[in-house]
Amino acid sequence: MNWKFYKPLRNKLKDNRDFFINKLLDEKRKKININYKDIKRILFMRIDGKIGDYIISSFIFKELKKNNPNIIIDIVSDTSIKKLLETNKNIDNVYVYKRKNTFQMLKMIKKLKKNKYDVLVDLTEHMKYKEFWFVKSMKAEVNIGYDKEDFNIFNIKIEKNNNKMIENYKEILKKLGITDFNSKYEVPISLEYEKEIEKYFEDKKLGSNVIAINFFGYSKGRKINKENILKILELLRKKEYKTIILDSPRDRKILEEIMSEIQDKNIFYKKTESIMEAISIIKRCDLIISPDTSIVHIAEGLDKKIIAFYDEEKVEKWGINRTKNNILIEYNEDINELDYEKELGKYL
Repeated sequence: MNWKFYKPLRNKLKDNRDFFINKLLDEKRKKININYKDIKRILFMRIDGKIGDYIISSFIFKELKKNNPNIIIDIVSDTSIKKLLETNKNIDNVYVYKRKNTFQMLKMIKKLKKNKYDVLVDLTEHMKYKEFWFVKSMKAEVNIGYDKEDFNIFNIKIEKNNNKMIENYKEILKKLGITDFNSKYEVPISLEYEKEIEKYFEDKKLGSNVIAINFFGYSKGRKINKENILKILELLRKKEYKTIILDSPRDRKILEEIMSEIQDKNIFYKKTESIMEAISIIKRCDLIISPDTSIVHIAEGLDKKIIAFYDEEKVEKWGINRTKNNILIEYNEDINELDYEKELGKYL
């Protein structure tokens, strides 16, 4: 079956299933206005484990703590971003479980119910039925959600719209009565990896004017293939840029093949253990090239020059702002249909 047509159909069927089950689980909550000063404990749901989305929303935790130092901020998430969350000094407690493991989810529900949250915030688009059950089980007085206008259990709602997602995250603070805030991303830095990457840069004599490049997004349509990777690297080699290829554990076989083939003194590849290590690399580079939104938003939060590849359908909502330092190259569904020599070459 053609993946191009199968995947949207599969996702649509799953969305319809989740919507139907959620409607069955739904329950009425009274409409209520709540002020940040009155919140003792708040729970944020980030169970999708999306790094880029978390980076965009990271300013919320800082602003809540600044305005209400006594508030307890908890976050429940997938295990994949545990280290990232634990470095955020504004989050009091990080709770993680494997999102596909129902038994772990039920254990987590039992544990968190005891915290008696005043407010629960769901920051994701759509909602799977397991996550809906999670919300219902918490029995928070106030449930805040984006794209949840069809469900009564959310008594403070931000309707689905075409605004950039950060605008919806800002709206959450406004709903809680905080109108004066700084929405700059909070990109966490790990002291452990800082030392390691500092030594790596010194050992490789990388210095300044270094490019960090990532070739892989999460989905198949955002992964640059080997043929195009070699074309991109050839462009960089002609310019004699020092380039670090960012690691992708699921795609290491291709990266290792490429490194064995090119053997260029100006191109480096370092296997990394976590996103925290990648952040320390990005921090030391001058230009970041990537089709992956997590890498792009981290680079944006660190005020780096960026060349980002975006599916044209995602640009309006999830794209970074176009500035003299932020270049967006758009493609239609398949990133490998781009002419990289033409589209990327003119910016290098």
